Amino acid sequence: MYTRFVLIRYPQLDLGEARWAPIMTRIQLDMPEEQVKELDELMKETNITTRKDLFNNALTLFQWAVKAKRAGRIVASLDEETGTAKEILMPVLENVRVTSLTSKP
Repeated sequence: MYTRFVLIRYPQLDLGEARWAPIMTRIQLDMPEEQVKELDELMKETNITTRKDLFNNALTLFQWAVKAKRAGRIVASLDEETGTAKEILMPVLENVRVTSLTSKP
C-alpha cells in the first residue's frame, strides 16, 4: 500500500498595491507504507508536527550538503569523542560539480 503526499501550486493573487501572495506548488509523492512509518518515526523523534516541516528541514540539510560539495568539501558526520569522521555516501551528491575550492557553505 502506498500513501500519497500532495503539495499544490496556487496562482498568484493580487492582494493590493505592492502585496502579492506567494505562488504555492502542490507536490505529490507516492510512498510505500514502510517509508511513511519511517517518516512518522523521524517526525516523532524530532518533534516535527507536520510533513511540510519535515520536508523543509530535509530540504535545508540537502541544500547545505550540495553547497558543501560544490565547494569541494566532504559531507560527513564527526564523532566528537574520537575525532573520526564518516562520509555520507549518496550517489546524488557525487553528481554535484565542484565550482569553487575556496567558498564555504
